[in-house]
Parts: sequence; structure tokens; C-alpha cells
Amino acid sequence: FLENLYAAPLEFAPGTEQRYSNTNYHLLGMIVEQVSGMRLCDYLQAYIFDPCGMEHTTSMVVGNETSVPTSFGDLRAYGIVDENGYTMAPDYERGAGGIHTCPADLWAFDKALLSNRLINSSSFEEMTRFEMEYGCGLYPYAKKAYGHSGRDGTYTSQNIIIDSEEFGRIYFIASTPTDAGTYGLDSLLPAAFFVLGAY
Repeated sequence: FLENLYAAPLEFAPGTEQRYSNTNYHLLGMIVEQVSGMRLCDYLQAYIFDPCGMEHTTSMVVGNETSVPTSFGDLRAYGIVDENGYTMAPDYERGAGGIHTCPADLWAFDKALLSNRLINSSSFEEMTRFEMEYGCGLYPYAKKAYGHSGRDGTYTSQNIIIDSEEFGRIYFIASTPTDAGTYGLDSLLPAAFFVLGAY
């Protein structure tokens, strides 16, 4: 991984553009392991999942999914899931996925993040500065709405926080089956933002 990373040419000069890359999150996971002396899954358990009360969340564990959708496209061909749709290679997504969770645990994470239990308020301000349409792990989705989407094996998830003037803070957390790499929930977001008055 590192040999390929170091050999790859730059797509643009640093600081001039932004392009999302799971490679960077995989590298960040490796850095966390080097600095902490812990496996990333153990670090996440000790410093994220347990403090947030995420009782149904694991990282880099094989076979703990409670369900899989009936269609999982090319993931089987790439060896990411087995013939039944269950994850086979948890280290493949280390730092850039590989987490199994549920909406209730994502909500617990959001509440801990927003109440300064995970990071302090100045770090959260940095996280949501959104230079070049991206923050530290968060995208701005609309006026006063931010979050992140992703997929792991057979499910695609959205975790969006909307700071609505009329309704207060609204959490939009959902998962759908992944179908050939599409983000099926993206089409729901504009309607959700319109209904909730986020525009």
C-alpha cells in the first residue's frame, strides 16, 4: 500500500484543490496504529465506541453483520464479501470503513461529537470550517447541514446533522442496500432538506 502510495503522481498541488480519497483515511488508520501502539479496531473501541456508548458497533470484525441485502453487485467478485454477502476482509477497509454499526449508535456518536465529549469546541470548529467544500471528515450538505456518507460491504449509510431554526437539531441517519456502488439515499436528501426547511 505504501509503495503504491509513494509512487503515485500528485493530481494537483497540495492546498489548491480537494478530492475525497479513502486512501488518505487508510493511511490515517496506519498512523493511529503507529502512534498509539494499538490495532485500529482496539483504539476505536477504547476511545470512540465505548465513550460514546456505541454498544452495537465493531470495527474490522468478520461475520458480525446481522443482515445483508439480496444484491451485492461486484463486491463478491472483488473478494470483499463471500457468496452470502458477508464481509470477508476487514483489514481491506481499515481506516476507510470496516465499521459495522446501527442508527442508534450513530446517533450516540453524533451526540458525543456535538457535546464536546470526543473533541473540544475549537477542534469541532476546525472540523466544520469546510474549506474547498470539505471539513475534517464532514461534508456540508446544505445550509446548516453536514455529515458523511459511506458504504461498507453491502450497505450504504448516510449520517446527516441538520441545524434547523424551526425544529432544532435534526439527525438524518439511514442505511440502504448498496447496489453496484451507488448511493441510493442521495436522491432523498434534497427532498429531506426541503421538507425540513434547511434551504
